[in-house]
Amino acid sequence: MSYFNPHSTAWWSGVGMIVLGILQMAAPVSPWPDQLAIIAGTLTGGQEFSPAYTILTGLGIIGIRAKQERGNA
Repeated sequence: MSYFNPHSTAWWSGVGMIVLGILQMAAPVSPWPDQLAIIAGTLTGGQEFSPAYTILTGLGIIGIRAKQERGNA
């Protein structure tokens, strides 16, 4: 349960990256793709990152935070 810590800023950053990746994946099949594409593009700084890259980055942030809390970093 050390990965779930909603009181951590790093945890919220990781969750935000995961949600952004899901938004990027949903953009082509949603009924309002233009708005999702604009939001995803704005949040990624105009970069065209793949959804997999964004989700894995979020998972990595959460994992690094948990390992650092355990003191094994």
